[in-house]
Amino acid sequence: MFAFHQINENNARAIASWRYEPPYDLYNYLEEETNLLQHILHPQNNFYSIVDENSELVAYCSFGQDGQVTGGNYCDRARSTFFSKTSWV
Repeated sequence: MFAFHQINENNARAIASWRYEPPYDLYNYLEEETNLLQHILHPQNNFYSIVDENSELVAYCSFGQDGQVTGGNYCDRARSTFFSKTSWV
């Protein structure tokens, strides 16, 4: 069972430190940490932490514009979502 929670600063910092191996390394955050944390924590960007039954951070997601990918069809009724997890094993 997983639970979604609006992201907090501790989880945002953890997520910013996650590193992925190719081909998923495009998801590695490279921005200055201060700007990145402000972006992730801003309520308008709709970032959520996903925790497991032990309250361990296992993934995160973004609902809205930040979750959109280039070339996607985002009509008014569509919901944009981006998911990432700690490993892609």
